Amino acid sequence: MKKIRFLIPQFVLILSVLFFSCSDSEDDISEVHGVLDFNISFKNSNNGKLKLEENVSAVLISISHQESGLVYEKEKLPVYNFNGEYISNPISLPIGLYTITEFLVLNGNDEIIYATPLEGSELAHLVEHPLPVGFSISKDETTKTTLEVVSTEEFSPSDFGYATFDFQIVDYSSFLIGVFTYNSQISNYELSEATLEVKANEVMLHTFSLEAITNEIQIVNSSENFKLIVTKPGYYTETLNLSFDELELYKDQPIVVKLLPEGFTSVTLKPDSEQGVDAILYDLQPDNNYGNHPQINALAWTNSGQPQTMRSLIQFDFSIIPPQAKIEGALLSLYHYVASANPGHSQISGSNESILQRVVEPWVENEVTWNTAPATTAEGEITISSSNSSDEDYLNQNILGLLVNEPTKELFNHYGVMLSLKTESHYRSLVFASSDAPESNLHPELEIIYSE
Repeated sequence: MKKIRFLIPQFVLILSVLFFSCSDSEDDISEVHGVLDFNISFKNSNNGKLKLEENVSAVLISISHQESGLVYEKEKLPVYNFNGEYISNPISLPIGLYTITEFLVLNGNDEIIYATPLEGSELAHLVEHPLPVGFSISKDETTKTTLEVVSTEEFSPSDFGYATFDFQIVDYSSFLIGVFTYNSQISNYELSEATLEVKANEVMLHTFSLEAITNEIQIVNSSENFKLIVTKPGYYTETLNLSFDELELYKDQPIVVKLLPEGFTSVTLKPDSEQGVDAILYDLQPDNNYGNHPQINALAWTNSGQPQTMRSLIQFDFSIIPPQAKIEGALLSLYHYVASANPGHSQISGSNESILQRVVEPWVENEVTWNTAPATTAEGEITISSSNSSDEDYLNQNILGLLVNEPTKELFNHYGVMLSLKTESHYRSLVFASSDAPESNLHPELEIIYSE
């Protein structure tokens, strides 16, 4: 004999689902995405708040698109208690018509404690809208709908219309990634849209459309090794091979991918202490050579009350670049370096804004001193902005004008550059690592972009 169920003893969860969409373009509707967001409040049959000992931790949801079919299958979304109500991480969906086909609520032990009955099931009469429930993501429209769930206590899956409540928790992780494309108009990189393909053991997992921001990507832990393929029309493809453990390192700091236009080549020069050529010039010891110092500084300070000034020379070896190359870009990166005597960038007495000038005569790293410093020219000098913090790295400084004859894009006779404060007034400094610093990742770095 069929059992009769009544609403009175059952707890019902009222689930408000908010759908909204946005677009940066009025014309390109295909790129519009909406956001599915949950705001959950528990109420019993007497409109009293349900005790929070229920320990709700997540929901499982399945969603189908009217044309393309299943887009989420038992997707696990964490939920968070906020003043007695629960909110979830949002789901981004393209515009279109959708149907929620399954909705289950989990406790902290991944046990299903609530479920929305399916239409035609024995418990369907307990809720106003049994599943499936349809909704739409439309441009510039907001839609609000409500789902209800019933406690699974004392009921079987078949009472809700489900064959089973069994499910497998997917082990997934997320990482951050941002894509930069080289723009010859500004002689530098800029954030860009791109396409990311993720493969595991050469099997395609998913294709993502990356925005011109730092993107968060979720992947299933289905392999020890992954291949990330980043593409953009008109640019060379970049491929990265990373293990799952390596991807875990990019939860907080993004993978930075640089894409070059077709026909361009990039060479990065980051010499070690054997190959690097740099030196400090020190006016308090004007005949001393500091070619092996671990720092390069632009500094004005005092030493036992006596004023002192430091400037620095840096030179790179361009022999690797083909003679016929046309230089399209030159990006210098300098990394803050801590030393006991010179701990960090300083602006105690004012701005530590500095300048880079082209050196116009030869010098020798292990011989040059303050008194024998090579001549420089102010023509085309580059201003280095004041620091935002005492340990700021100065990345991708555009120094093309110091190295290249602009009309022909050919290299000048290169004797390097000199770094100095714009105003050499006491208690100001910029402090960077030289090629003699023990940490090789902090050595000066110059990326040359060229065409042939």
